[in-house]
Amino acid sequence: MTSPQLKTIADVIRHYPNPNILVFGLTHETPFFHAVNFNGNGRTTFVDENSYFISKLEEKHPTIEAYDVTFTTKVSELKDNIRYAKTEVRKECKPVQNLLFSECKLAINDLPNYVYDVTWDVIIIDGPRGYAPNAPGRLSVIFTAGVLARSKKVKNGGNSKTHVFVHEFEREVFAALAETDKKDNFLAPPLICGSYIG
Repeated sequence: MTSPQLKTIADVIRHYPNPNILVFGLTHETPFFHAVNFNGNGRTTFVDENSYFISKLEEKHPTIEAYDVTFTTKVSELKDNIRYAKTEVRKECKPVQNLLFSECKLAINDLPNYVYDVTWDVIIIDGPRGYAPNAPGRLSVIFTAGVLARSKKVKNGGNSKTHVFVHEFEREVFAALAETDKKDNFLAPPLICGSYIG
């Protein structure tokens, strides 16, 4: 990410007294996202597809909380998965639902249970890989982030918005998803209270 992109995210995070931050993808910015929330009482959790990278990261930074997940979607299946989600939007792929029990094939439901109960203030999507046909792509992450954002439970007069940042949105995969959002309202509302960052 560029310095202006990181500043935008940091500025949003600083608006929350004790933000809960969920980051999909381990990148060079991982220590930054951890540090920007280190002094607060909020939680910063990282999710990635590579268990080896997670173990190396935790060795080097023992205070970082990270989990690995197996993604079931592929970039090559993008159009089929979007069609599937559109047909299931009122059934298995509801915009607001309990992801732990979701049957939607785009839903990520094998994270630690607490992840689904935390009130996430900021969700950053910078992974998984999406540059090759066999890569997982970010469709399931964007769907899951959308459900988490829409399902946010506000306590004690807290902020009802969840800011969702999607890095590298200009890729073909994300451009197709954006078009689908505009035309069919697929995945839409959580991302309008967030930002797409180049």
